[in-house]
Amino acid sequence: MRRGSLLAAGLVAALLVTALGGALPAGAGQGKKGHKKAQKQQRRQNRPTVVTTTVVTTTVVAAPPSPVLTIEPASSFQNGIDGNTGTTVVGRGFVPASHVTLRVSSFFTSPCNGSAAFVTFSGTQLVSALPLTVAVDSRGGFNALLLRTGCRSGTYEVTASTPDAPPLARAGFTVSAPEPMPTGFSIAPGSMRRTDAGVIAATLRITGLYGNEVIEIDSPDLVRCRSARVLQQNRGPFSLPVRVSTDFGGNNILGVVAEGCPTGRYTIDVSEVAAAARTFSATLEVT
Repeated sequence: MRRGSLLAAGLVAALLVTALGGALPAGAGQGKKGHKKAQKQQRRQNRPTVVTTTVVTTTVVAAPPSPVLTIEPASSFQNGIDGNTGTTVVGRGFVPASHVTLRVSSFFTSPCNGSAAFVTFSGTQLVSALPLTVAVDSRGGFNALLLRTGCRSGTYEVTASTPDAPPLARAGFTVSAPEPMPTGFSIAPGSMRRTDAGVIAATLRITGLYGNEVIEIDSPDLVRCRSARVLQQNRGPFSLPVRVSTDFGGNNILGVVAEGCPTGRYTIDVSEVAAAARTFSATLEVT
């Protein structure tokens, strides 16, 4: 009789909950065992989910830059008086704080009655030799001139190497015979990154002026460098201002090398000394 009463009471409770729009609690009407089982299931559902994420990282090691030699101008000329010529040799991407040796094709100096040399600053000292060992700065660069006199026109090659090793880099250039050229004055290269010691080097190309006339080279800006020199092979070095002559075609080619130079724009002037003097200017951007 008591069991029937309990079942009837449970049924009545269920009907009341349903009528009120609710739901029976978990385990209701299932006894103690059913209630405990429902509680376990509820705890499992409420248990936080742990997500494990694996992160894979890749380290990319950049390859060191390859050494590069640049010759500017890559096409040069020689004057008609003594075969003087010159070009600028720029090195980038070499091992920082190392030394490399510059060489030029053997037939650049033979057969000829003159000589050739690389020129740059080592500290505050102007150095000139062929071949020439130059210091590489902390950014892997150097700047130098290659000057020559009394030799033939042709195509040549400059190499940079370490002792007992193949060349690290090479670059070619050509030198043409004396010929008529348009009137003008230019600097090659037009822009240059200075070394840690502020060394810069550039080629001065004077063309198409009057033949065999005296010209003066000066700069209001190179005085900012600790030391600046204008030179040709077997001539100079000269301090600014300096006077030289054009060849029979009104041409000449010289080099300028300096150390202790700050960044900025450098203007160089070439002026005719004659009565009806003209002045030609060009700039070199130093970074």
